[in-house]
Amino acid sequence: MRNRYSSYHEFWRAYTVDHAGSMNRFCHILGTLLAVFCWLFAVITRDRNWLWLALGFGVVPGWIGHLVFRRSFPVTFLHPFWSFASDLRMAALWCTGSLARQMNQAVPRSGPSSIGMYEPMPESMKKKGRRRRRPR
Repeated sequence: MRNRYSSYHEFWRAYTVDHAGSMNRFCHILGTLLAVFCWLFAVITRDRNWLWLALGFGVVPGWIGHLVFRRSFPVTFLHPFWSFASDLRMAALWCTGSLARQMNQAVPRSGPSSIGMYEPMPESMKKKGRRRRRPR
């Protein structure tokens, strides 16, 4: 794999676009929060076995979010520290209620992405409720 990001700011922008799907984002936030709680419990109880659970909760739900709901391959191996920091940042933004603003800043651009990630669907292309059938 080649290095596609020259800065964390560029990586974060791609990360928010790649996690625009609500189920993928839910899996990441849930896994990150469970991992943080397991890590804290390991520190409080001084039991290292909780660290294994923290690692599992930190990785598995995110991979499920990508492979099942997003149908994409996560960039964890390309930038493991930036991915970890971004998971924590997204969970913290969700906890403070400012995640929606960050996600709205991931504005779709026309043409292919310059960073090689998928773009969110433009609002004009999204369905606005169910369409009613015409009576025959």
